[in-house]
Amino acid sequence: MPHLYFYYTLPQDANYWVNIDSTIDRKIEAASKQVSQFEPSIHKYRPDWDAADLESLRTGMKARAAKKDGHFVEAFRHATGFNQQ
Repeated sequence: MPHLYFYYTLPQDANYWVNIDSTIDRKIEAASKQVSQFEPSIHKYRPDWDAADLESLRTGMKARAAKKDGHFVEAFRHATGFNQQ
């Protein structure tokens, strides 16, 4: 039976979670490398981070990260039962 896992699902549609406690900091670090995608660089580009802005980004991303049972998680919609003719 095929299994599909959909990422960027609505919170109420999620039915499968992967614990990312051990990688949340690496995920945030990777996202922070795209300086131009965050303020203040969106409106006034700079190629690197001011230390205070970077810390604010890290704090904000952790605060908004999905959590389940006290753990950081990635949420997915798991689906099965597709017609495979």
